[in-house]
Amino acid sequence: LDAWEFNLRDFRPQADPHDENSHAYLAGRGLDVGVLRDHGVSADVLSKKLFESGLISARPRRGRSRSWITYAGAYHVAYLLKIVTGGAPLPRDVAGFNGAVRRYLGDQVYDVARMAADCLDMPLGLESIAAHLGFHPPLGSPRLAAAAGVHALQVFMRLKYGKLGGDVRRYRGLLEGLH
Repeated sequence: LDAWEFNLRDFRPQADPHDENSHAYLAGRGLDVGVLRDHGVSADVLSKKLFESGLISARPRRGRSRSWITYAGAYHVAYLLKIVTGGAPLPRDVAGFNGAVRRYLGDQVYDVARMAADCLDMPLGLESIAAHLGFHPPLGSPRLAAAAGVHALQVFMRLKYGKLGGDVRRYRGLLEGLH
């Protein structure tokens, strides 16, 4: 089980479109875009390393054992696709987008928000769902991507085996907001 957080150097707030509230949220949690310009990894290098490692493939991958877990992750998955395709335009429709996800990530992509929506009395929001299931934020967590990834994975496992009887096939490829 792994969770990653990559700090990219390519974002330029003066030139790149972005949500100022998101930028302020991340800055409030210690993310310094200026420092990342000097010390972050470039999207090109990240893409190359993901392909070299075998985590990403340009060939269709069905039925492989690696799973990708996200929470309300359509935007995150789209951003990852932009990185691994060198900035190529995303598919224009949901079917094309889902095909690209299967091609690069395989068919074991799960969105915890979509799974939790089918569970009775489940609150909204990753932290609320995690707390409801008995998980607490990782110690010292600044609430950035890696900590959220750990929470999403914990929630996925608890939902899969505690609420959904171990069978989550019906959730494969269902990203919140794209169904």
